[in-house]
Amino acid sequence: MFFKTYQKLLGTSCLALYLVGCGSDSSEPLVGIEKNSFNSTVKIISKTDNIEIQDLKLNRGNCEHDQNFLVKLIQETANAHLFVSEKEKAIKNHQAKIARLQKDLEELTQHVQQFNNLDKLLENISDILNYKAHGKFELLNKTIDYDATANDFFLAKSLTGIGVFFLDGSSHKYTKNDNPIYVAKRILDNYNYQYEPSKEPPNEKLWNVLDNIIGAIEDTKNPKDYPYINLKELKKLLYSFAVDNHGNSADGFWVKVEKEGFNDYNLYVSKKGLQGLAKLKSMWPSVGKFYFAYLKEAIPRHAKEYTDKQISPEEKSIKANQVKLTEATQDIDKMEKLIKDLESKKNTLSVYLKFGESFTAHYKCQNLIEVGVKTDKGAWTFNFNR
Repeated sequence: MFFKTYQKLLGTSCLALYLVGCGSDSSEPLVGIEKNSFNSTVKIISKTDNIEIQDLKLNRGNCEHDQNFLVKLIQETANAHLFVSEKEKAIKNHQAKIARLQKDLEELTQHVQQFNNLDKLLENISDILNYKAHGKFELLNKTIDYDATANDFFLAKSLTGIGVFFLDGSSHKYTKNDNPIYVAKRILDNYNYQYEPSKEPPNEKLWNVLDNIIGAIEDTKNPKDYPYINLKELKKLLYSFAVDNHGNSADGFWVKVEKEGFNDYNLYVSKKGLQGLAKLKSMWPSVGKFYFAYLKEAIPRHAKEYTDKQISPEEKSIKANQVKLTEATQDIDKMEKLIKDLESKKNTLSVYLKFGESFTAHYKCQNLIEVGVKTDKGAWTFNFNR
């Protein structure tokens, strides 16, 4: 069914003999009629090319049928308006969700930036994660949870490693012993740097902290933001403490001593290792400064990455709804124009038929006697009792 400009109709109707038809002119009707009383249907058949059926009156309008295009069109237009309203509401809901996400991100960024020392920042983060706060704080929780499951979990890595801090899910009140910079400083300060054979390494918590720092360095986007420390040199130093699965150290920081009679070994600090630890101790104030600055930069950045991932499907939904909204609005314009056109011509149908084509209407009366057919090429009335 296609929309088009309607031609002026020929207007009158008259009583006709059975299937012969009497119309607005003396010519033979350009449509034929078939009635099926068993199925309560009437079929209009085109006897010419390109004829438009514009109205169908059964029993002079006293018998209803299911092909009243005008009634259907009015209902479809009402449904389309309802559809538009639903899409507009959906778009507003998606926009509101995006606004909330962006607001939470902005507030979290401002919140993180207000702290002027590492202890206060870590204590606040610990409280947020332990007590499952909402809004901007919930965003922090989700950011770290998401980062912990991502391939590049640098932020989560830089916030773990000391006891049960943060991601173990248990209730934990922050203490200074949860500050990795403080813990490592205490270990480095209390370590005896005088060389001796079988020199025991520092407390193992130091290595957990250094793993945190490595994660922070790897996640740093612009080393020039930290001019007070050479991150490349620091990273090289930290990796020099590493050993492979067999206890071998590439940089000679460790001395591997096999345990006699056991398939095992001990690792002791070499002279070179002591020098490396001493250098790390001298750099530690700058390391602490870097770590604090890194967290203040990385938390908002990772929160933005998480937020952007949440916003993306909302934006896609908005675009999809806008496309449907535009299509529906255009359809409404067409339908309202067609309704106006039909009403002005007192038409109830707009069915185009080629030669031999037909359309069928179900009627809703017990005895169909008369069928009036109005077309763009004439109007005819058919009476089944004559």
